[in-house]
Amino acid sequence: MITSRVAFDTIKSRATHSARDLLLVEVNGRIWAMEIVFSVYQDSDGGFVAECLSYDIFSQADSWDELRSNVQEAVTGYFFDQTKPERIRLHLVRDEVLACA
Repeated sequence: MITSRVAFDTIKSRATHSARDLLLVEVNGRIWAMEIVFSVYQDSDGGFVAECLSYDIFSQADSWDELRSNVQEAVTGYFFDQTKPERIRLHLVRDEVLACA
């Protein structure tokens, strides 16, 4: 028999140091993340680097479309023997420094 209970938890984003809500579900005593968040940066060569904020999952690609595919493949590989999250959120982080004239 599978029992489920929905709970909310808060994780800290290493990229922005702000709280993010993560929906968690408990199934048979185990907690599963229903959505995982990747912080995405544009590399100096124009490519993209993605880092998952809640698991040790990393990926990179030369284009946004390629990154989407690579992240899905990395998540599938990481959760190969577990229940996969329902959603993957890619959060593009852009850091810009402006001069005060």
